[in-house]
Order: sequence, then structure tokens, then C-alpha cells
Amino acid sequence: MKMILPFLISFYFTSSLAAKPTKIPETPRKIMTFEEARKFAFESLDLYDNQTLYCSCDVVSSLVNTKPCRYKVQKDREQAMLLEWEHVVPVEDFGSSFKEWRSGSSKCKENGKRYKGLKCAEKNLEFAKMESDLYNLYPESAEIRSFRNNHSLAQVKRSQVDFGGCKIKVSKKNFEPPDEAKGLIARAYLNFDHRYPGRTRISPEKKKMLKAWNKAFPVSVLECKRWKHFESEMGYPHLFAKSCQVDENGQTIVR
Repeated sequence: MKMILPFLISFYFTSSLAAKPTKIPETPRKIMTFEEARKFAFESLDLYDNQTLYCSCDVVSSLVNTKPCRYKVQKDREQAMLLEWEHVVPVEDFGSSFKEWRSGSSKCKENGKRYKGLKCAEKNLEFAKMESDLYNLYPESAEIRSFRNNHSLAQVKRSQVDFGGCKIKVSKKNFEPPDEAKGLIARAYLNFDHRYPGRTRISPEKKKMLKAWNKAFPVSVLECKRWKHFESEMGYPHLFAKSCQVDENGQTIVR
């Protein structure tokens, strides 16, 4: 019995260790610059339903059509029709966590002078990955992007600007998207924060709000298709991709 007991203990621990699931390795990241990400996203516009994020305006031939979504142009119709790519988590929010953004680097010199900000931060590989993360990019009108700017997401009682049929609300410091976009935005934020911990400025109060938006406006089939298409380029699955399944007929469904 004295000889058998150590053997059983050893066998138990060995079996326990062997039973632990191994971490599935991630595939190599393919897209490494914002220009590459923007090009790939543009070629995938059908997976955004050919619509902008905040106002669901139609995107036709790389231009934003503001008439069907009844967006009220504020200043410049050409700017309102210009298609750009919105970082749902603003670049400044995560960029300011990098030394290169705040104070520059020895690598950032031009004509003998050091520089800082976006151009310098892009020399940092981690920042470049964050800036070019497809899960954080959505098509949007250049004019609407200018109103979002770096405003914090929040509930806004009354908008300081009348956007017509588009239900975005803005105040001096805050921005509230329409209900139709809240789930998309929440999942983009939560995925980004999970992927790059410590780099985003998300307070506990904002995270609570985002989780509520995610619950109130659940994952769509189109999101699932988009995430699947992007996964091979990003090298990692979206945080909420576990909600997506393929049925016996090969159709994408949401669990």
C-alpha cells in the first residue's frame, strides 16, 4: 500500500495537468497599417450593408448619400458626402497612452527636429496594430465624423445641433449615437479594450453603459459575417464571435 499511494498521487496530478485545454495559437496578423486596413474595409463595404455607422446613410461609389437617411447637412455638402473611416475608439484615446504620441522619440526626427503625435506613434508596432484594427473601423461621413471628433460617449439629454432625420446627439463634450448604432459601438469598444488592456480610456461608468448597450442591442448576423471575414486578417477572433454559429445548412445564425 505504501508503494501504491505515491504512484496514485503522481498519476492524479499528471492526469490533471494533461487534461487542461491548450491555448489555440493565433494566426499571424496580415494587416499592419491603417492604409491597408482602410483599403480592405472599403473592399468589404457590403459587410457593412453599404451604410454609414451613425446615421445609416447609403454609401454609393465611395460617396455618402445623405438624402435617404434624411441627414441635415450642417456646413459643407461636399464634406458630408465624403466617405471616411471612423475609429469607434478614437485614435487619440489610445494614442495618448504611447510615449511617441505624448513626447516623441529618437526615431521621430525630420530636418534635425524631433516631432511627436500620430506620425511618431505610427512607428510603434503596437500602436500601428491598434490603429489598423478592422474591428474598430466603420464607414462614416466626414462631416459627421467631425462632430463625433474625440467626444466621449454618453447619454445626451438634448442635442446642441439639429441633424434632421439622423438621431445623433452632441453636446459640448459628449456624443450619443442613435439606438441603431449603440450595439455595434459597444461591441467595438469592449473588444478593443479586451484586446489592448490599459490602452483605452474607459471608465467603470462608461464600461457599464457599453455593456448595457450591448445587451439592449444584440449581435446581428451581418456582424457575425463581418467578424468572420476580418478574423483571418486580424489574426484573432472578435470578443463576441462566440455568439455566432453556422447551422446545418451553412447559414450564419446568432446564438
